[in-house]
Amino acid sequence: MYPWDVLEITETDDRKAIKKAYARLLRQHRPDSDPEGFQRVNEAYQAALKWNAADWQEPAWADTPPTPLAADQAQEPEPSVHDPEPAPTTAPTAETTAETSTSTESPSVDQVLLADEASWQVVTDILKQFKATAFAPIAIKRDLTHWQFLEQYHDISDLAAREALSEEIFKRIVEYNHFQMQAGNLAAFDAQVVNYCNEVMDWEANWVHFERRFAPAYVQHVYHLIEWQQTGGHDHAPATGWQRLLAWWFDVVVALAASILLAALMMPEHKISVIFQGDYRMITCVLLMLVMSGMQLSRWRKSPGQHINDIKVYDLFGNHPALNMMWIRVAVFQASMSPIYGFLLWPTAPFWLLALWAYLVVMINLFLRYKMGHWLHEWVSGTVAIK
Repeated sequence: MYPWDVLEITETDDRKAIKKAYARLLRQHRPDSDPEGFQRVNEAYQAALKWNAADWQEPAWADTPPTPLAADQAQEPEPSVHDPEPAPTTAPTAETTAETSTSTESPSVDQVLLADEASWQVVTDILKQFKATAFAPIAIKRDLTHWQFLEQYHDISDLAAREALSEEIFKRIVEYNHFQMQAGNLAAFDAQVVNYCNEVMDWEANWVHFERRFAPAYVQHVYHLIEWQQTGGHDHAPATGWQRLLAWWFDVVVALAASILLAALMMPEHKISVIFQGDYRMITCVLLMLVMSGMQLSRWRKSPGQHINDIKVYDLFGNHPALNMMWIRVAVFQASMSPIYGFLLWPTAPFWLLALWAYLVVMINLFLRYKMGHWLHEWVSGTVAIK
């Protein structure tokens, strides 16, 4: 039933599905090579957008097959802005051949001259928002609702602009990711964002075109991210509470093992329990601080527990954190650990006092985690632990 049979989709009021079908058919019916097909698809697209089941009536010609014209009735179509220029009457020279081959290359966003001013404005707006979102904080760019501006791609009527925008975004994803990963940072675009771009611009239907247009490394990078998401792979994400707790316990075990080894070397005649007795408790606490925090201040920016659990600390934008940020993170974290150190170093202290201090630390962390999405030491330092 018209217009759905032309668009090759079932009847729907989903404008996104209609626009995707229209974009797919435009690749098959370009105005320069198939003006009649382009007009038919465009009219069906406009009709589908205005579809109303209550008062819609099919046009009389919708189900009537076209009658071919006789050879003597055929007329030369009037030239339009989409029609190609007439072929030259003289044989092409080497210079004209070079100019023609250059002009048939896919246009870039910066070079293409758009006949439709509205399309140019949409392209400009999309690229501005794309760059701003690409370098936004992790929490923002991992939320697909902040990428919905890409849906404006379907509103671009100029085919050259549409193709150029698709290629430009494809290229920027690879180059931005390469720039970030070379610097030891998180990739600017994870697999779910790349898949969203693929769904909007239908890259999978144009792999051959991209393979001709870009270097193999570009296509492989994007294809890997799309395949990774579609096969159930998981992107980098903030470490969960259980993952952090497991890393913390591993650090405690390493610190206690180091303390026991040091005690065995310094006081071989004593038992292992000496690490929790007398002045040696201070040495145990210092070793615990070194293992848990000292390693985070090194160039590795991670403790043994974080290394084993594949957890790394970044700033809120996914970049390698500055040393001063790590100092703040470590200092606040050690302050949060003070109730545990209090039990070790001050065993005669009133239990209710240490328990109250521990309760306050836990409640502050839970409140910030619920309201801000960060623990206290992360919120103050502007860092985040990524699994």
